[in-house]
Amino acid sequence: MNIEAFWGALTGTGFVALVFGFWVKYYFGPYLERKATNLATHEDIQLLINQVRETERVKADISDRVWDRQQRWAYKRDVYRQLLETLANVHEQQMFVLFDEKAREKGKATTPEHVAHREQLRSFLLQFRRLGMIAAVVIDADGYKILREVTDEDEGDGQAAVDFYDDALERLMVAARRDLGYGVERGGSERYPSQTC
Repeated sequence: MNIEAFWGALTGTGFVALVFGFWVKYYFGPYLERKATNLATHEDIQLLINQVRETERVKADISDRVWDRQQRWAYKRDVYRQLLETLANVHEQQMFVLFDEKAREKGKATTPEHVAHREQLRSFLLQFRRLGMIAAVVIDADGYKILREVTDEDEGDGQAAVDFYDDALERLMVAARRDLGYGVERGGSERYPSQTC
């Protein structure tokens, strides 16, 4: 028998294909299995990386929104603080003007202090009006209504003006507590009893 006939018999029966198949299976099988495992692991890691990136993006977005809300609240608090301080100064100067008026009614002459109290009152009212322009952007509707009442009020004299500013100051404190999320349980007076928002 010659080699060509032997070779033809082997290839005809599929012996070469069988040997080649076993060789591929035992040599390339573990290699391909390892390659598939590595590819699957790589895909899993890439999926985890994408999920972590998305989580970080969401956390950063939430953090930005929280920071923005905190900054807005702090600004609003500062505006209310300035409004309340200025309105308290207006109220105090209005009381000084009232005392000066009562002294004048008793026959005492107008003093430089009286003129100074009136000038301070006008100055604080002007300051309050200027603050009101800024405050109108950030305060709530209740606070804005009080703000408009005070800025529209003629500075008037007497006890009625003192009472008006006292009332406005108390109502602005209650509005500020509500708007800033404190409720009004610590505020209140006989005219504006304590209540929880």
